[in-house]
Amino acid sequence: MSTRKILCLAGLTILLGATSLQAQSAISYAVTWNPIADPSVSEILVYRAAAATDAEPIITDYTLITAVGVSASVYDDAAGLQAGVRYYYRLRSRNYVGSTSGFSDAVSALTILSGDPAWLADQCRIDSVTKTGESTWLVQWSTLSPTVGSLEYWKMGASSAVESSEETVFATEHSMEISGLDAGSIYFIRAVSHGEQYKDLTISGDFSFLTSGTAEQLTFVLEPSSLEVPEGGTAGFTVRLSSIPSEDLSVSVSRAGGDSDIEVESGASLVFSAGDWYVPRAVTLSAAEDPDLECGEASILITGISGPDAADASLAAVEIDNDTDDGGHGDLASAGVAIYPIPFKPADGALTIGNLPESGRIGIYDLKGQKVWDESWESSTTLSWNGENSSGVGVASGRYFVVITTAGGSVAEKRVILVVN
Repeated sequence: MSTRKILCLAGLTILLGATSLQAQSAISYAVTWNPIADPSVSEILVYRAAAATDAEPIITDYTLITAVGVSASVYDDAAGLQAGVRYYYRLRSRNYVGSTSGFSDAVSALTILSGDPAWLADQCRIDSVTKTGESTWLVQWSTLSPTVGSLEYWKMGASSAVESSEETVFATEHSMEISGLDAGSIYFIRAVSHGEQYKDLTISGDFSFLTSGTAEQLTFVLEPSSLEVPEGGTAGFTVRLSSIPSEDLSVSVSRAGGDSDIEVESGASLVFSAGDWYVPRAVTLSAAEDPDLECGEASILITGISGPDAADASLAAVEIDNDTDDGGHGDLASAGVAIYPIPFKPADGALTIGNLPESGRIGIYDLKGQKVWDESWESSTTLSWNGENSSGVGVASGRYFVVITTAGGSVAEKRVILVVN
């Protein structure tokens, strides 16, 4: 009978793996250990557990995630790891007859994102970056428990980060100077702290700063810049700043005019800081059900209400009507001009324009004001359009204006329609 051999895997550490520089969206950790010299060992087993993302994390059971050959001394873990979750790692060895050792001590790692809750961000937080010389800046950061660590910093748009020297004294309040920064540039910085032998690694959220005394004029960056909202449904866009604010900027998002069916459902109040100005904030619009056939339009205003000056921005939101009949008009002669179905799908048939004046002219224009089709009549009260321009070519999907004028030249009706191919 073989004798089970217990092997101590000494020197287990964890290092920050490859991450995307700005948003830290791709997270990986390198788990390392001392080389194994015992000839009876055939492979190393790597186990992982995760802590729930709340103020009092509960560690889940350890799960075997891989087995590597005995010649290996590092494992890069990058399979679906999330920010805001602390991962714990332990090792075991296995010999050629299948016996396994006991577990090594555990190490852990946590990556924090800008904008995470305070209880999470406080575990490792950049507190301030202060200019101390022509190209020298003092960085101060804090951790909940005594740690040592280093800094990683990079110029906006760079593909790699500069790593500072490592601290030698354990503390909860940390400071370090960095130098050689270009003037008039945006930089990002984060702290990488850990306990003894790289245990309990914690990476702070990114902090940004400007290496000049004059900040750019702040503007709002919207994505997309216009929005279609289905009637009875919702649609969303994001807002971020174009540059770093000198202090916190509070922002209001509201309907400034137009169709009252369109409202801001969420994201009406936003706050941007120097640490997270570049992180897009989500805004959701809703469009209420209504009995008409119109695709109403509203202007959404994004404006600063406190903090540094920022140029207002606006977004055009169009309600996409979901009624596909004549809206219950029945006898068109007794109602206003009826245009249906909306949205108009040329593949399903023609667009009907009913209850027209005794004589007049109709024109359909694109958003640039260019006429794509027109027709006049003397006595007909109903016309149809097949979705083609005056040259017989089908128009592109999008919004169009229908303008109806009387025989005397006055505008009797102006509507917005949506063409969907």
